Amino acid sequence: ALNLVPDHMIDGGNLRTFEIPACKTLQFIDKINPNYYQKDKEIIVFKSPEDLKNKLEFYLSHPKKRKKIIQAGYKKTINYHTFEHRFARLTKQL
Repeated sequence: ALNLVPDHMIDGGNLRTFEIPACKTLQFIDKINPNYYQKDKEIIVFKSPEDLKNKLEFYLSHPKKRKKIIQAGYKKTINYHTFEHRFARLTKQL
């Protein structure tokens, strides 16, 4: 799945950033907050259209690597990025 984060989201993440891995789908994103996911281990970050093309071709031809990243992104989402986790963190800060 392709996720283009709007420029006004300077932290590099939108709701899709978390929905895509939760659906066990490989995500290609143009910017990401490193506190959310590990680049190239849980999510794929690209820097240009050419870089995106190269990474798409690579992961389409390497299913084991693709599945490993998908699983790692899903696991991170379920363990750290659910609404339950977010609200627990928010209520601690109150």
